Amino acid sequence: MVYLKQVSAYGFKSFADKTTVNFDSGVTAIVGPNGSGKSNITDAIKWVLGEQSAKSLRGAKMEDVIFSGAQDRKPQNYAEVTLTMDNHKRMLNIDADIVEVTRKLYRNGDSEYLLNKQKSRLKDVTELFLDSGLGRDAFSMISQGKVDQVLNAKPEERRQLIEEAAGVLKYKKRKKETESKLEDTNNNLLRVHDIIYDLKDRVEPLKIEASIAEEYLALSEEMKDADIQVTIADIETTRQDFTKYENEINEFNGLIQFKKEKSERINERLSHHKSERKTLQESIHTLNQSLLSTTEQIERYIGQVNVLKERLSNQNESSAKRNERLKKYNEQLTNELARKEEIEAKIQTLSVSKKALDRQLKTQQKELAELDSDIETLIEETRDSYYEKLSEQTALSNEIKLIEKEVEQFNQKQSKQQTVNNNVEQDFEAIQHTIGHLNNTIISKTNDLDKLREDYKRALSHIETRKAEYNTAREKYSQARRYIEDLERKRERLTLMQEEYQGYYQGVRMLLKHKDQLNGIHTTVLDVIEIDAQYNDALDSALSASLQHIIVDDEQAGRAAIQFLRDKKYGRATFLPLSVIKPRLITHEVRQMVNNMPGFINTLNELIQTEQTYQSIIDNVSGNVLVCDTLKHANDIAKAIGYKYRIVTLDGDIVNPGGSMSGGSKNKPTQALTARNDLQVITNQLAEFRASTEQLKKQVDTLSEMITTEEMKVNQLRIDGETLRDDVHQLKLSLEEATAKERRLKLMHEEVESLMKESEYIASRQQLIKVHRETIKAIELELVNLNTRIQNFNNNATDKKSIEKKLNDNINDSKNELAVLTTNITHQTDILNERIAQIKDIQAEIDALHLDANQINVAAVEQEIIAKEETLRTLSEEKLAIESRMQTEDENLSELASSIDNMDKEYNELLRQISGIENGVGELKGKHSRLNVLLDNLINHLLEQYQMTFEAAKDYVWETLGVDDVFQTDLEHLRKRVRLTKISIEELGNVNLNAIEQYKAVGERYEFLINQEADLLEAKANLESIIHEMDDTVSVRFMETFETVSHAFERIFKQLFGGGTGLLQLTSEDVLTAGIDIFVEPPGKRRQNLSLLSGGERALTAIVLLFSILQARSAPFVILDEVEAALDEANVNRFADFLNTLTHETQFIVITHRKGTMEKSDRLYGVTMQNSGITQLVSVNLKDLDDKKLKELTK
Repeated sequence: MVYLKQVSAYGFKSFADKTTVNFDSGVTAIVGPNGSGKSNITDAIKWVLGEQSAKSLRGAKMEDVIFSGAQDRKPQNYAEVTLTMDNHKRMLNIDADIVEVTRKLYRNGDSEYLLNKQKSRLKDVTELFLDSGLGRDAFSMISQGKVDQVLNAKPEERRQLIEEAAGVLKYKKRKKETESKLEDTNNNLLRVHDIIYDLKDRVEPLKIEASIAEEYLALSEEMKDADIQVTIADIETTRQDFTKYENEINEFNGLIQFKKEKSERINERLSHHKSERKTLQESIHTLNQSLLSTTEQIERYIGQVNVLKERLSNQNESSAKRNERLKKYNEQLTNELARKEEIEAKIQTLSVSKKALDRQLKTQQKELAELDSDIETLIEETRDSYYEKLSEQTALSNEIKLIEKEVEQFNQKQSKQQTVNNNVEQDFEAIQHTIGHLNNTIISKTNDLDKLREDYKRALSHIETRKAEYNTAREKYSQARRYIEDLERKRERLTLMQEEYQGYYQGVRMLLKHKDQLNGIHTTVLDVIEIDAQYNDALDSALSASLQHIIVDDEQAGRAAIQFLRDKKYGRATFLPLSVIKPRLITHEVRQMVNNMPGFINTLNELIQTEQTYQSIIDNVSGNVLVCDTLKHANDIAKAIGYKYRIVTLDGDIVNPGGSMSGGSKNKPTQALTARNDLQVITNQLAEFRASTEQLKKQVDTLSEMITTEEMKVNQLRIDGETLRDDVHQLKLSLEEATAKERRLKLMHEEVESLMKESEYIASRQQLIKVHRETIKAIELELVNLNTRIQNFNNNATDKKSIEKKLNDNINDSKNELAVLTTNITHQTDILNERIAQIKDIQAEIDALHLDANQINVAAVEQEIIAKEETLRTLSEEKLAIESRMQTEDENLSELASSIDNMDKEYNELLRQISGIENGVGELKGKHSRLNVLLDNLINHLLEQYQMTFEAAKDYVWETLGVDDVFQTDLEHLRKRVRLTKISIEELGNVNLNAIEQYKAVGERYEFLINQEADLLEAKANLESIIHEMDDTVSVRFMETFETVSHAFERIFKQLFGGGTGLLQLTSEDVLTAGIDIFVEPPGKRRQNLSLLSGGERALTAIVLLFSILQARSAPFVILDEVEAALDEANVNRFADFLNTLTHETQFIVITHRKGTMEKSDRLYGVTMQNSGITQLVSVNLKDLDDKKLKELTK
């Protein structure tokens, strides 16, 4: 027998190292704790035998079987498992005593199989173990959970276990392959039938096409000489015209270039004038800014004068309110002083950096100075001393002026304070009341304005929605209009096609055009019928060419028409004489039969409406054609009526008399039928679309009126909002004036206290003025002496060479850095000055509040008013001067604008002329291009039609025809000859030049396909015979095996259960498809459903089925993975005892946790996992142990 000798695994699941498990006959038990990797041995064997489901191997994807790493181990890059089996008895179909099967899987997904170290396919491995009792799904491998799978499986699925034991799987596989071949054979037969049917219909048309092709070749040869001469003449004429247009184009291009150069010169002058205009506009803008600044100063001084005048009229303020304001200003003063200190710290830091940079610059300058002579050094040093003294003098003078200005300002304040009005308190209370009233009014008006804004926004949003609806409706209306125009154009085209009989065969078309010249001609079959659109495909497929048959009065009229076509060489046509054509209808019996059959609709002639005059014609061409819905129903009807009549489906598929079928993708329907149907559809669509378009137009008009109404409403809301906004603005201006007046009244009191504090400080400053003036006199004397020394040094100085470049560059860099620091210091100083000014303003407010009830110095205020009014007069004069300059600049700008306008007109005129010439050149180029295309077409005509170049054609005319100059021939006669010949060729219709060869080839192909059909029919019969034989073999072997397994199941069930009844039954009488039901009746219980059994009973029932199959067909080896886990000790012992009775023919590998199974085993493998994630094995041969050691080991 075949038994498993060895399993070797490397990198498979928990087998990180190469692990080898050796097996022998008998029972081998594999034991170990949960999670140690026992079942991985079973998975390894299943995997090698070809398992493709990762789920069956307890993984999510196949790469999960590769060792994924542990705490101290890296993942493996591939997994490899090898099975070694003993094949001395040649149970496996391979000539080798030892069979090794290897499977490898790499992380990139690559996989390979090896048989005895030779690369093989999965198919080879599967076929090797087919019907051997081995395989990935064989009954000999019971994995965890498979016990329940066997019992929970459907009866049809349990059948596979018996089939495998019976060894019929190979027959089923071969049957499936044979059925696939049979299906291919049937498909080939269908294709051959279709081709033969098509070839039958092609023979006669090909014969006609071949004769037309021969006539075409004769006419083409007849036309050749005249056509070549006419084409040569046309090429010569076209070349002359081509050259003429080319010269005219070049002349006009030169004129265009001249005018473009002139326009460029004008454009340059225009750009210069525009640049001057821009400069004037910038100057006017600057003057505007100055005017604006001056106007703002005037307004500011006017405000200050008004404030001073207010101060004269108001001098009292409420004490409580004044204290509150005083507290607020003190807080602001504290904050401003803190900010001032921060800025001063920044300035101090920047000043330190500046001083360091100053020292560096002086050092650099000193190095540069050392390059000069001693005289120059003395000059510079003296000059430095001079400038230092001069700077000192300037600083002292500036400080004196500053002190004098402070004294003057103090005196003015003191004089103004003396005229403070005693009514400040009363005026302050009045202004407070006014401010309150203004605030309330502003809040009310603002609320009204906000509400109006919301109404305005909502109205705008509503208008936008309406406009969107209007645009959508207008777009739909435009699309509808365009669609209607397209439909009208299509209707005109289709009407013209009908009038010209386009889509008809040439002979039919020409006869219908000239039917007035003949007697007894009616029209075509298509023109006398009406049918519902859903039957168009059926009509076109069923009648096809018959739709263009011409109806005539009698046979004489038909003969006259045929003679007319022959005389005129207009082609061919088929005629239906009313006098002789009789109806062809299906029999009454057939009609009764098909009326009640599924899918039958009616006969085609019953679906067609026509005049009574033509009913016999319609009955003749369509009375024996049946219409049904689908091809399946058409086959059923054809079979029922014995394939006597043609049947057509709604999709145009046809079942012909005799049983042949035509169909597939829809061909392009008959053009005449399509045109007629399209014309009818378009006419109906036009009426519908015109009605819906009119509705769209009304909707567009309604929306337009609504938008106009709502826009008027929005405009009124905007006007109301602007009026309300102006009111609020005026109120705010009044509030600002009242607030300013309030602020001025508060300042008045503070000024008195401030003046008292300043008086002592002013006295000390006046004393300092005297000291500074004495110092200035001393400096002036010293400056005179220094200046004299410098003049003396300069008289003796000589030219010195230039300073080194590098030192100058360093000095320049230092100066640049110094300039940046200076700028930063200046900026911070400006900010500091702003803070100081703010502090002064706040202090002034505080001083004004401290005035309390003291009187204002009216005289000082009046004096200040006079000074400010004087300043106002000066500013007004400056404003007048600026306005005068602006007027002059505006006049210059107007003159320049006039000049620019004139040049613009001249420039645009030139552009217009250039555009006109270019348009003319464009037309010439169009003619030139058309001539070029015509010339190419003529040359290509010679090349494609006669395989001649122009030169070769001229040589042919001269050498073969003896014509020196084609213009000396009668070209008009030649053209007429070519034209008439082309008409004759056109009358031939579409010409298939390959028709002669095709006609010859079709016959040969037809005979070949007839032989092919016979061969395919013979092959079909052979395949059906083979399938029948295999079914017989499978049935016999299956029933033999089933009977054996069934008897064994009854016997073993009683043996393992200790009584009871077990029974296997087929679910149906069809042996090939019947499933297997299991009926069990444990001891002391009634027969019940398998799902109601206990876990142990279910497991023992599955074990009984396995042992029954093994007695019917022994397997080389069997792997049982914890199948007895649910059994009690007594049943485990019975299971182990029975297992040992089968070891003489079968090798068992049992994965177990049960003591009874271990004791009855021949050898044990202990599976451990000392390192996390890595399985290790320990083996013990129980045959070498006595009973005492065995019991100790199993404990």
